[in-house]
Amino acid sequence: MKLRLKALLFCGAFLLAGRARCAPVLSGLDVLERGGFAALSGKRVGVICNHTAVDSGGRSLAQLLLENPSVSLRAIFTPEHGFDGKARAGAAIGDERYKNIPVYSLYGRTLRPTPEMLSGLDVLVFDMQDAGVRFYTYTATMAQAMEEAD
Repeated sequence: MKLRLKALLFCGAFLLAGRARCAPVLSGLDVLERGGFAALSGKRVGVICNHTAVDSGGRSLAQLLLENPSVSLRAIFTPEHGFDGKARAGAAIGDERYKNIPVYSLYGRTLRPTPEMLSGLDVLVFDMQDAGVRFYTYTATMAQAMEEAD
């Protein structure tokens, strides 16, 4: 028996015969944004991110949090390649500031957030696109930050 399909699309489920209505794909940041950042409301927030932490409109996580009056962005932590993603692989990165928010490198003097860096934070948000391989440094940065935030 032959199965004849006119169209086969993948949008969270298989839909047949061209009757597909695909829902938009949302990142975690898009979901947080659509919910008005309610999960972070009233919290003192630290983010572990780089230049890939953007919503579907290309707006950065850090900027979106700074614009939201119910969220208090207190610290930014960056992995290898830095906040802007321009540092060469393996280069030690120093600390800096972004719009008066401290930016701490987790790929330089220290690979883990120190108690001083975490002081006064209620929550850490991790938002980075990764290479999808287990040995890449972004995953290690997340794991080490989770250990220190315990």
